[in-house]
Amino acid sequence: MGVATAQGRPYYLFTSWLRVLNVKFDVLKPNRMSHYTGDVILTTRGEVPSDNVDKILLYDDDVEHGSTIALALLLQRIGIPDDSMIIGLDPGRRIGFSVFYGGVEIERQLFTSMADMVLHIRHIFGHVRSGRRVIRIGDGDMSAAWRIYRTLDGISVPYKLEFINESGTSPRKRHCNSRGKRDMLAAKAIAQRDQLVS
Repeated sequence: MGVATAQGRPYYLFTSWLRVLNVKFDVLKPNRMSHYTGDVILTTRGEVPSDNVDKILLYDDDVEHGSTIALALLLQRIGIPDDSMIIGLDPGRRIGFSVFYGGVEIERQLFTSMADMVLHIRHIFGHVRSGRRVIRIGDGDMSAAWRIYRTLDGISVPYKLEFINESGTSPRKRHCNSRGKRDMLAAKAIAQRDQLVS
């Protein structure tokens, strides 16, 4: 992966994002994009040379929308056979949250506010093209699950909602609940529920 920009702010944005993801990258001059041997280049729209660059390009405004959206757009440009987006939610006082796009987990985090979570889902749905959107809610705490369901009314794009039997989704290992890790791993398992052996 290469970073090709002479502008300070986009350079900082790209390199910070890649370091957080622990991705190695090359730094190149914008006029050397067409000679780059890697497959993906992060740059600005104004710095793409007039001759066609036979690379996958990801722009600074893509990354500014957040890592989840940037990763989804990168997967789109690389080419994925299935653009389904599945969000798994583990309800409770802390809401475990996991997002899969094209079969790849692109986000995992914890929410303590349903309103913030719904805003985040709306943001993702609004910026990432997807042929199928599914939100799966675990049934371990049905009162919390129904509260989430009612809060999701603020999402205007079409999606399918599924309540999932979450038995067996929480990790059994000791020391697994640091910073809500257990809730996030349960959300991941809920998102993948149809792939799990019952």
